[in-house]
Amino acid sequence: MNGRLPAVAALALVMLFLPTVTRAQVGDGQPLLVGSWVQTRAAIGAAPGNALYTFNSDGTMVLTNVNHPFRSPGHGAWTQTGDREFLTTFVALLFSEDGSFRGTVKLRQRIRFDDSPDIWSSEAFVENFDVEGNLTETNRTTGIGVRIQVEPWE
Repeated sequence: MNGRLPAVAALALVMLFLPTVTRAQVGDGQPLLVGSWVQTRAAIGAAPGNALYTFNSDGTMVLTNVNHPFRSPGHGAWTQTGDREFLTTFVALLFSEDGSFRGTVKLRQRIRFDDSPDIWSSEAFVENFDVEGNLTETNRTTGIGVRIQVEPWE
């Protein structure tokens, strides 16, 4: 009996995640935003940069961008606000060149889809805070997100 317990637990774990994988693959009622994206964005008046976003079906999100190692991955939330429109907010930690903590950044973003379900455009408002939580800088950015797709093996 004890030898079967790990197998039963493994099967239960697979069954727990299988419906989520199937829904994501088929697109069964998932909001447009759910999935992983490559975003090219440019701060107004600044050089362009790239970011990777993952939006989960539970309203959470994770972001990694080219500011590593001076900015941690961002963690946040998203919500649908209208037909093909979403709001997101994420927070990331900021570091100095010597690796010391220097504050946080908060980005609030409006994402809109036009004709394609695989491309979105965004406007964002960025706020930087020092270690005491004082606002030190604000900026606006725009961007284009492209869905990461499964590609053929060969």
